[in-house]
Amino acid sequence: MPYTDNDGVRIHYEVEGDGPPLVLQHGLTSNMSRWRAHGFVDALKGDYRLIMIDTRGHGDSEWNMPGDYPITGYVYDLAQLVHQLGLAPVTIVAHSLGGNIALRFTGLYPDQVRRLVAIEGLGPSPAMQEKRLEVSFDERMRRWIHDKRAAAARLPKRYASFE
Repeated sequence: MPYTDNDGVRIHYEVEGDGPPLVLQHGLTSNMSRWRAHGFVDALKGDYRLIMIDTRGHGDSEWNMPGDYPITGYVYDLAQLVHQLGLAPVTIVAHSLGGNIALRFTGLYPDQVRRLVAIEGLGPSPAMQEKRLEVSFDERMRRWIHDKRAAAARLPKRYASFE
């Protein structure tokens, strides 16, 4: 399986098809296999060289050791993929978190993007943003720290045997 190494985090990607490069960037709750499951790969691999990336912490890519996933890390991974594979100018199709990543990358490097399709990449809806503001920032941070501590204190589930 091909990987890029981005500051010690191995990022998995796959390439399929021939033609101009087209990066498929998945969303927060999926991985690159989503593109195969929904028929994108079969429909497009005759016209494009599809490059599907497993975002860090997803699929076969490694996790961030501290368990923190800032958007900057995701944008760096896309920038490194485009740079290391010499894909520019590239077409990108992305959804959800992937759309957010692709929009930021395109804003930073507009000359490296031929076309961009961003599906739901702008972040939480206005209604969700309003709801988030009902709790103060400091309270949200305290809850986040509490949840991180609780997760760190968990013990892995143990089984009596492999079977």
